[in-house]
Amino acid sequence: MTTTAKDAAARASLRPIVRPEIPRTRRARLRWALTDSWTITQRDLTHWVREPGRVIAGLLYPCVMVLLFGYVFGSSMSVEGGGDYRQFLMPGMFAMTMMMGIGETMSAINSDASKGVTDRFRSMPMAPSAVVSGRSVADIMNSALDLAFLLVCAMIVGWKSNGSVTETAAAIGLLLLLRLAALWVGIYIGLVVRNPETVASLYGMLFPLSVRQYRRLSR
Repeated sequence: MTTTAKDAAARASLRPIVRPEIPRTRRARLRWALTDSWTITQRDLTHWVREPGRVIAGLLYPCVMVLLFGYVFGSSMSVEGGGDYRQFLMPGMFAMTMMMGIGETMSAINSDASKGVTDRFRSMPMAPSAVVSGRSVADIMNSALDLAFLLVCAMIVGWKSNGSVTETAAAIGLLLLLRLAALWVGIYIGLVVRNPETVASLYGMLFPLSVRQYRRLSR
């Protein structure tokens, strides 16, 4: 009797398995994908809140590059016609910062894939696109913060925009679009590359590529 009573109590305590309902309509699937993408975005933002050192290092790196190229290397450079060298330096620095963000995206995606986090997400009842789209939204938000901080540093060292407010806003939008295009390259490489060591070796190749972009935009 005791065993039977225990078995009955154990069966009563078990909760029924509730299977999630898969959206059927196109609108419901879109809402499902957006909700899951925002959940992944919040996860990535929570990592940055709990590890503020990564965010601070990411903000200080462009500042150090501005001081290095603007004052250390720039002190020996002159512009024909008496122009300010920093007016030519900063547009390239903006593009260079957006391009260098590929490394962070590539490293984060590869880290999740190598630890099995990506496979865990794929086994859950969530939109398949949410894993990468949520990461892209978080990276764009982080890049917008980096660009805003770099703009403040540029104005401190004497740079100013020669266009109107609308033209300046359009240029900032183009820089964020550049970052959006570049981060999908980082997502693809992070998923294809097998181990973090290879990602670290690929990260060193980003500097010459970003410098090439810098030369094009500084002309």
